[in-house]
Amino acid sequence: MAEGRVAKGMIMAVLAVELVILIVILGLASWSLDMYIDGRQNHPRKIVSLSFSLVLLNLVNLGGNAATNYMVIFALLGGTTGVASIIVGYSHYRAWKVETMAAAASSAAIAWSMMGLAFGLAWKEVRLGGPRGKHLRTLEIFIIISTLIQMFYLMALHAGNFNQKYGPSYGRTGPQPAGEGPSSEAQKSSGNEPGSA
Repeated sequence: MAEGRVAKGMIMAVLAVELVILIVILGLASWSLDMYIDGRQNHPRKIVSLSFSLVLLNLVNLGGNAATNYMVIFALLGGTTGVASIIVGYSHYRAWKVETMAAAASSAAIAWSMMGLAFGLAWKEVRLGGPRGKHLRTLEIFIIISTLIQMFYLMALHAGNFNQKYGPSYGRTGPQPAGEGPSSEAQKSSGNEPGSA
């Protein structure tokens, strides 16, 4: 079996799903930020008097609470770093070498940490409650899903360290048997054998 066929087939599907989710996150977060910049975040309500009764009309379906501004900003940051991570991940998928895995893993770790901050703020926004529109609730759900998928992608990238059938690894760790490893190959090519001085 070729090196890493199990993870290689799985990683492409994960990248495709994550790209769609990140595009949705970027769209919703951009729209929400635009609404906040325009000053339409406070769920304006208008009191209309009809035959001695008060009726509340919601004019804008955004809402939010104290965590919303920060969640939207970190969702944009996490979404853009996530898209960059997917581009590097696709490059690694095509090459499927240890040399490209380092770039893919580091960019995926950065994107996951940025989305993790947005994840924490999304949980805080849910916990604080208050009037939140459908767009913000959808953004919260997609942030949570994206964080979990990015964590799975990061684990799939590093699965080769545990078993070669899951992908390339950074190299063998721990003590190596005598006659193996980079130092023995360098000695053989130079003509020096260990112990011959």
